[in-house]
Amino acid sequence: MVRILLVILITASVTLHSEEAKFPLDESIVTGSFGEFRWNHLHAGIDLSTGGVEGKPVYAPIDGWVSYIKRDFTGYGNTLFLENENNIYVFAHLQKFSEKSSILLSENKFRQTIYPSSGKVKFKKGELIAYSGSSGTSNPHLHFEVRSKINNPINPLTLFKIEDKEHPFIYGVLFECASDTTLINGKHDNVYIQATKVNDSIFKIKPVNVSGPFYVSVKVIDKANSLTAKLFVYEASLQSNEKTLLTFTLDSISFELSRKSPLFFRGDVAVKNANYLFAFKKPFENFLYHSASGLLSPDTDTLITTFFKDFNGNSSRCDIPIVMSKENKKNYDSFVKMKKANNKIVLLMSGSYAKYSVSDKVKKYFTEYNVAERYKYFVYERWGVTDNGFSVDGLTVEDNIAHIDNTIPIKLSDSITIISGNELSFLFNREKKTKNGMDYSTDLFRFKLCDQYLVSPVKLILTGYKGLSLYTYANGVQTFHKSLDDIDTVRMDYLKSFIIGKDIKKPKHSRIRKKTFNGYTFVTYSLYDAESGIDWNFVADSNELYNEPNISTGKVKIRIEKNKSACFVIKDKEGNRDTLFLNQ
Repeated sequence: MVRILLVILITASVTLHSEEAKFPLDESIVTGSFGEFRWNHLHAGIDLSTGGVEGKPVYAPIDGWVSYIKRDFTGYGNTLFLENENNIYVFAHLQKFSEKSSILLSENKFRQTIYPSSGKVKFKKGELIAYSGSSGTSNPHLHFEVRSKINNPINPLTLFKIEDKEHPFIYGVLFECASDTTLINGKHDNVYIQATKVNDSIFKIKPVNVSGPFYVSVKVIDKANSLTAKLFVYEASLQSNEKTLLTFTLDSISFELSRKSPLFFRGDVAVKNANYLFAFKKPFENFLYHSASGLLSPDTDTLITTFFKDFNGNSSRCDIPIVMSKENKKNYDSFVKMKKANNKIVLLMSGSYAKYSVSDKVKKYFTEYNVAERYKYFVYERWGVTDNGFSVDGLTVEDNIAHIDNTIPIKLSDSITIISGNELSFLFNREKKTKNGMDYSTDLFRFKLCDQYLVSPVKLILTGYKGLSLYTYANGVQTFHKSLDDIDTVRMDYLKSFIIGKDIKKPKHSRIRKKTFNGYTFVTYSLYDAESGIDWNFVADSNELYNEPNISTGKVKIRIEKNKSACFVIKDKEGNRDTLFLNQ
């Protein structure tokens, strides 16, 4: 049998009433779903396809009034809130507003936010309110939300019936060690196993040998009515011997919970789209799940089954056979590697290396566990820092280790200090980095997080870097974070690899198209800045701004009137500018 503590999801009370809503676009193709685990937030609405183009009509789903309108080129971009006595409806990344909405905005000011009175601008259900676009984002689509009157996001699919005959697709199952002595397939390691499709709605994996307590996470993606979409499921449950042990229904979230999205990401698992690993476990106290932890602890062979449903009721299941085994009888490959298991740093030693031990200088930090003649592992137990790696019989382990709590700051250098609001373990190393167009002042600090349950943000205390900028680094891509003062405190919701330097290169542009029509010349330029990224661009005609500042990492289309000239300005995020003077 399997012993598991019951876990139940608490959701906010959801009231959408029985009104029949109109879909906000002519087509109802959903490409982004409610509640998805994204890198810095839980997705508060749904993304609707506009076919990769801008200018699609956006309609009022209900009778209501405009309670908020914003014109901007960052974040949600051009945004409109439509409200009635029941809920708030949010439309984001718009190209422009309808004539009826536009009267609320000043023609002489671009970035502005207005909160009109409830009776000033009203719309009937089905009336044109705006046009879809890509403001605040790089790809054209409509972001649509439904919020309660206390501003909690509600699943918008509660309003609409979209065509969806696709069953959720189950890709695999991740097994996580839940104690220092747990073995999965004979090793103290988190193991991901691919699922096999039996039919459209049934999946299975091969039997897994387990000894000790563990958790499971299942990678599942729903396609709904778009073959390219990667959507989150609406309902999930876990059963053992036909007894339901855990349930989850995604009806509503809150913005307070949304910022804790990084808790769901598994950076230690080499699984594509790892944010779709649905964890049947309680991430931490009082977050989403109520009561117990979701800990599985088998004492005999058993079958665990997970079930998933999308909002239309299409369901899938995955059968997970668990076999009790103290030791997996297999040949062990020879390797030494350090990784995360049970939210701790673990040094695995297999094959010919299993007869060795860690070097004396770091031995005090580890607890040793011998499993078999050719396999053992060490768990990092002692708080502190190991610097400059260490060795196993001459083999160098390059990663350094740090474990800190909320009272102990860690100094990465004389000028860089990390302070955590929670216990935090991580692997890190330093490497020299060069890039054309960048002047770097520090090495690249690469981090591999161990404790994924980071609730409080991390603070970086940076000293002596005035005039330089902080860049975060992931998958070989650096991203501008902020310009620094002489003494600067940088708050990060989640510790990321970083480097400090300065972009010394102007942004680039290249003409890709030019045509003349009705007395106007239209020139299209592609924009590019590989260092800090494009901040904004604008076009001035005879010193009069006619094309508002616009974020664009792709391309911009410039209109030049007959016998006139135009001035095209691009600025990157470090402040470097390039100006191009154009004539028809």
